[in-house]
Amino acid sequence: MNLCLFTPTFLPKIGGLEIALDTLARRFQQRGHDVLVLAKTPRGRPVAPDLPYPVVYYPRHGSNVWSLGKAARALLAEHAKRRFDVVHAHMVYPAGYVAVSLRARLGVPVVITSHSADITPGARFRRRWIPRRRMRWAMRHADAVTGVNRVLKEIIDEMTGGRANARMIPNGVTIPAGAGPDVPADLVDLAERPFLLALCRLHWIKGLDVLLRAVRRLRDEGRPACHLVIAGTGREEGRLRRMAGELGLAGAVRFVGAAVGDRKEWLLHHCRFLVHSSISYEGLPLSILEAMAHGKSVVATAIPGTLELVDDGVEGLLVPPSDPIALAEAIGRMHESRRDGRIEGFQRSARRRAEGMSWDAVVDQYLALYEELPA
Repeated sequence: MNLCLFTPTFLPKIGGLEIALDTLARRFQQRGHDVLVLAKTPRGRPVAPDLPYPVVYYPRHGSNVWSLGKAARALLAEHAKRRFDVVHAHMVYPAGYVAVSLRARLGVPVVITSHSADITPGARFRRRWIPRRRMRWAMRHADAVTGVNRVLKEIIDEMTGGRANARMIPNGVTIPAGAGPDVPADLVDLAERPFLLALCRLHWIKGLDVLLRAVRRLRDEGRPACHLVIAGTGREEGRLRRMAGELGLAGAVRFVGAAVGDRKEWLLHHCRFLVHSSISYEGLPLSILEAMAHGKSVVATAIPGTLELVDDGVEGLLVPPSDPIALAEAIGRMHESRRDGRIEGFQRSARRRAEGMSWDAVVDQYLALYEELPA
């Protein structure tokens, strides 16, 4: 099967969507399928990364409402060269809308997957009436629409009046084996220092300012807060670094930059537990899945997406979003659970949950979906 993964965002930008697409492309290729990732050119990166499958960047457009022709022309040109069997657009808008608009000219099935940021209430495209109308039209006319969690599937049904061929196919995770990679040279000091981990883009929606206030509160109360490692990059890094300094946390918080490959695996393998402090909708957070695959418990906010991975008191602890007091209390309780052995129960449950959500199972679902669609 010849597959096109069509997306407005891809590597080298690092986030859940980009990582999921890279993993899907690799897994499809391992199954013997031809895969092309067709993505909008990342800012400041005109050359595609060196990956085991082809990546083609199309030029950036000036407007996500009136200037979508570059994406459309790129999709038509690549289809003329490669003759795709399925075009799988990731994000309903703009990629899904562009692909469905070309459905008759392409002559192949178009699948759309929502990863959360495009169709959830408050999302920037959904707030604008022209993109919102286009999203509804695209989902109704696509051959299939999937959401990575149950809430997204319900939103698809609500936006389309139940007229979309909608279903839920989650993200997956790779279960690690062995003792993990060697410690990265710049993190040697963490090898003997207990730390909790926040692994995410440095974006306001991730609630890292709430997490910093929670750590400050734990220190004020004299409770063990552990060293906090924040792994990721993004536009909020400067502000968060300043905030950590203003809160007197310079020695208690470490920003370690992008975490990919062995670096990420080492951090996940050696952290005490993961903290996920997002304040709004998530798709199906890969950082939580990856931490659970390493047998780590989780302290997280009770938001859509997270609620499908973590049951309060089972795989970890859940707190309301944007509540530094509740977050501090949960972090403190998770630390204290080491003394009475409760954390071991969290860890076993987390590992079991992850083991039931492998990428192989996800790929099987997508391939079965592609096969059932009309040619």
